[in-house]
Amino acid sequence: MNLLLTLLIASATADELQPTEPEPVLWAGRMAVFGERKLPFIGTVEFRNDNYTLAEVVETENGYALQQRVCKVAFEKVAGAQASMDEKGPRAMPVAEPVFVRGEAGYAAQPWPSGWDASDHDADGFPGIAVRVSAPLCGGTMHFASDASTIAVAQPHHGGLKGLATIRVSQQVHKVQGACLALVTKDVTQDLRGQFVYLPVPADTTCDSVPDEAWPDPTTLDLTALSAPSLPHPDDEEQAAAGGSPGPSTP
Repeated sequence: MNLLLTLLIASATADELQPTEPEPVLWAGRMAVFGERKLPFIGTVEFRNDNYTLAEVVETENGYALQQRVCKVAFEKVAGAQASMDEKGPRAMPVAEPVFVRGEAGYAAQPWPSGWDASDHDADGFPGIAVRVSAPLCGGTMHFASDASTIAVAQPHHGGLKGLATIRVSQQVHKVQGACLALVTKDVTQDLRGQFVYLPVPADTTCDSVPDEAWPDPTTLDLTALSAPSLPHPDDEEQAAAGGSPGPSTP
């Protein structure tokens, strides 16, 4: 009887000593993305859009591993034109998996992929995801796919992270509704700059229940201690893939 009791206690103790997988926590994230676009008769204008996300976060030995979904995308009005995206589109986007690794100067995330292909993600009968443009002269709807690669640096911020990012976006237009919009919409690849923040939220939070204070405007935060990271120049990536030496980079 004593032997049996001893074995049971030993077994229970061994189970307690087994390493357990860390439980994921939930962060709400917001990234403000900035870039430039050339418009007919107007010239070059700056634009901004904001991506609102929810991420399951696992703390690793040296940082954080995220699995994030997009809840919504908001577009700032540009030159009298207002773009919008039905929430069905962003919420159908594939999960992105940034990994932030702790270093001497904070955290850094190597480039991670995101975006969506030409599948009908928003179930509107057309390829890709739709963006509707309301404008006095050149409105309509464009349906497109998008590939992105993002690199980021960050600092701790109220139990989450705040930081800077560089995003290389490649947009493939599949259909445009609106004659004028079709003339000015084309496939494009460009580098954009981003500012972001992640904050912890309760485990039962959904995209529809994130409180406003958990999605603050990242441009209001002090990020002066960080320097925006750079993505490799496409020519350098091609040279590296071919086993050659990188060529000179250009801004």
